Amino acid sequence: MLKELGRIDEQTPVVAAVHDCQVVQEKLHPGSTGTLVDCIAMPGGHHKIEWRANRPCGVIWDLLDPKRIQQMPPLQETRAMQRPAPTA
Repeated sequence: MLKELGRIDEQTPVVAAVHDCQVVQEKLHPGSTGTLVDCIAMPGGHHKIEWRANRPCGVIWDLLDPKRIQQMPPLQETRAMQRPAPTA
């Protein structure tokens, strides 16, 4: 949602905080809704990710159930900000 609101862009670092046992060495291939990180912070230290792929372009509205949007005011507000104001 922050990308939709123009608060972050492709240059904004993304950090994940995980436990050491959650880190794997395999190169993962995320789906279209996955967000890749630049750095992994763990109790035992940190690991900088050397490669970057394209990040998702923001909220993929077609994947959200309308009922889910109705249950989440931040999603409603974000969607309303994107729609042009009605003309009189």
